[in-house]
Amino acid sequence: SAPAQAAAVVKANAYGLGATEVVPALVEAGCTRFFVALPHEGMAVRTVAPDAEIFVFAGPLSADTGPAFREHRLVPVLNSPRDIAIWEAAGWDGDEQLPAALHVDTGMNRLGLTPAEAARFAEDNALTRAVRLNLVMSHLACADEPGHPLTLQQLDSFQAVGALFPGIESSLANSAGIML
Repeated sequence: SAPAQAAAVVKANAYGLGATEVVPALVEAGCTRFFVALPHEGMAVRTVAPDAEIFVFAGPLSADTGPAFREHRLVPVLNSPRDIAIWEAAGWDGDEQLPAALHVDTGMNRLGLTPAEAARFAEDNALTRAVRLNLVMSHLACADEPGHPLTLQQLDSFQAVGALFPGIESSLANSAGIML
């Protein structure tokens, strides 16, 4: 997939297969990025993948989760203006900003900022630099249906949002999307 980088979603205990068994095999195969649903899942993955980049889909659930994200080097996925506000306040280690990913809803209608909210965040963050983004992401709703018109609409929307965050990595293709 070069120059793209694949990541493994291992939420729900690697979909019931056992994260402590699956993650080391993925690390051995060269995977360095993982996504989990909740912070405690990220903590479990960290024990078997000490050098991995681990993203938490649920984001920072409250300001109280900041220490756990710092201690276990977890990267929250910011899904809402509330998540952004929490991470602006809690996403620091001393004077150092901790990384975060931004999730934009381009048509899945499940999680994520609207493109308009993402644009406001891009403008605000350009002034404050309160959040250090290392990934902008979305999720294809119909990638398993080749030729579905929503997929191209999502791609167009995602590219427009991506242009607001120059130099930041982006992720749109889920497993089915890779095949497109």
